[in-house]
Amino acid sequence: MVQGYEIHVRNTKTAKGSNLQSLITLEKSQKDGVIDECNQVLGTYLHGIFDSIVSTQLISLWVGACSIRRHDHLAARKYAIDRITDCVKTHLSLDFI
Repeated sequence: MVQGYEIHVRNTKTAKGSNLQSLITLEKSQKDGVIDECNQVLGTYLHGIFDSIVSTQLISLWVGACSIRRHDHLAARKYAIDRITDCVKTHLSLDFI
């Protein structure tokens, strides 16, 4: 399962006769993203796709990585935000503001 959100600013057009593979099936069977005919270029409107460990691993394997270090992006982001929060509480006088 892939998680993310879509941002569509323009419409994607493909050349006549192109044989692009659909990358992801969204809710309501809508298709998003393509992989080129040579299986070397991937494109999608889905943002946040690398926030998911599963999708990051699948894409990494697709590009030829034999193995990747497992990294939980969401946990790392939460840890960073918690550190900033602790610093603000320690060094900023909220009562003064």
